Amino acid sequence: MYNSTKITRKVLMKETSAPYWTIAHLTLSGRLPLKHVAKGKGDENIYHFQAIQILKDYLNRDMERLPIDKETTGAGRPVVYKPEAVQVVLAHIGKAPLQK
Repeated sequence: MYNSTKITRKVLMKETSAPYWTIAHLTLSGRLPLKHVAKGKGDENIYHFQAIQILKDYLNRDMERLPIDKETTGAGRPVVYKPEAVQVVLAHIGKAPLQK
């Protein structure tokens, strides 16, 4: 955990590995709770501590939607994704699927 009394965008980026544009999007859409709203240039947004968990949940939402092969995935075995999961990931990162 990053030792700081104020949680800024830089701290959120280090704690969650989130890109700055995701934090900006969630801030502008009102999904991240703020303690202090920036008043202008040189002033920082200060986030509530809960913003870290909210951001982690937001980043993990796509991984929960991936299709998992239930027959080969189980207790103590690694997660095996179905072939269509590759298409979901490629679409998410904006790359076209490989042609056969």
